[in-house]
Amino acid sequence: MTYRCRVVQAPINDDADYDYIWENAIHNSLGPFWEFAEKANGTIHFEKSFDHGQDAYGGTELVIDAVFDDQSDLAYFKLNFDIPYNNIIIDDNLESFFVKNG
Repeated sequence: MTYRCRVVQAPINDDADYDYIWENAIHNSLGPFWEFAEKANGTIHFEKSFDHGQDAYGGTELVIDAVFDDQSDLAYFKLNFDIPYNNIIIDDNLESFFVKNG
């Protein structure tokens, strides 16, 4: 049995000119999740998908789920991180990050 936890559900612009922005945000924002996965008791992996629903900005939302095979790892993960991230920001150095608004 596996257990899922949404870590990112953020609207993105899916135009090819903007791919580097959300790919950079994945790299910059998910590092702590990957470090957690390395130390976990069980196996944790991450699945990326896209939702092209009507409510998404530009018609697309990026969705990333953490998938656990150990329920205690899931519980500990939820206690350690304020998720899901639902927005993307770009700083003055043009580095992008996912953040949680609200």
